[in-house]
Amino acid sequence: MSSISLFCIPYSGGSASIYYKWRMELLKNVNLVPLEPAGRGARIRQPLCRSMEDAIEDLYQQFITRYDGGEYAIFGHSLGGLMAFELVHYILQQGHKMPTVIFFSGSRPPDRTHDDEILHTLPDSEFMQEIAKLGGMSGDVFRNKELMDIFTPIIKNDYRLFEQYNYQTKARLLSCPVVLLHGDADSLVALEELPHWEKFSDKETKTIIFPQADHFFVDKKYKEVVNIVNQTLIQVTKTE
Repeated sequence: MSSISLFCIPYSGGSASIYYKWRMELLKNVNLVPLEPAGRGARIRQPLCRSMEDAIEDLYQQFITRYDGGEYAIFGHSLGGLMAFELVHYILQQGHKMPTVIFFSGSRPPDRTHDDEILHTLPDSEFMQEIAKLGGMSGDVFRNKELMDIFTPIIKNDYRLFEQYNYQTKARLLSCPVVLLHGDADSLVALEELPHWEKFSDKETKTIIFPQADHFFVDKKYKEVVNIVNQTLIQVTKTE
């Protein structure tokens, strides 16, 4: 297997640090490149992006400074999956080659993102009560006012990006394999939505289901997730 860069985008409220633990599990010839959205993690002092377009341009600037021109793959979970979809099309628009494979984890198809329920307009306390129900954030955060003051505007802004997103038809289909990862107890993404991903690529779309797994299986079962990433990268690089 030749070397390959793996660009990873976090979920709502997350930072690049959620992927750091992957380094111990990834194959040695996989170069892990977590992308850090503005306003969190190492970029906490930078302003949050106020539109999906700005967020994608921001991610692209990180991508291009760390892309070596070789083979690459993209992984995104939840909002990160939607951003991965938009980012790869932006990358292609700039004249770069197609990724070797894309992983959309815990992600709705881009043309089926909207619910009737809008959360980002709720008062902060009500909004965070809804976030708490998803189970992806430590209870310590909710009990610590300082942490809440940090995380609430980040998560709320991410939800606004998601809830105001409007899919626009792309100029081309993805011409690389797509791997969908899904937890069978995911309360945000329904299993029956996943086949709608197939129309966005003219290559194979493979779906992998994690049993007894909620929306945050990417953290709780990360070793299993990384194993799937490793096996997929071995397969796709062999067929080139």
